[in-house]
Amino acid sequence: MTNFNLSYDCEYTHVFHSPGIEPWITGALKGGKLKKVIDVGCGFGLASVVFKSYLGAEYLVGLDIDDVKVSKASHLYDEVVVADARFMPFRGHVFDFVIVRGPPWTRH
Repeated sequence: MTNFNLSYDCEYTHVFHSPGIEPWITGALKGGKLKKVIDVGCGFGLASVVFKSYLGAEYLVGLDIDDVKVSKASHLYDEVVVADARFMPFRGHVFDFVIVRGPPWTRH
């Protein structure tokens, strides 16, 4: 398990004018070894820029229940999955970091 430094990332607030991820999260992840990250509820993939370019995630998976959003975000991730977050199809996979942003919307 990776230990993260809980610090506020002041640089993040200057680089991204409308942050979708809180600076204390990027502060904790910055400089860490993020090999495999999953973005649960990835939507159109806006956070992928932060994870890949800014934080240096080696392999980024986007997961969302909306197939239209996932198809539009597919070029931003190493892997995209259309699935309900309650039933993720990753039994054998291990992620270094899991991020879930926003409300947990579900379809019935």
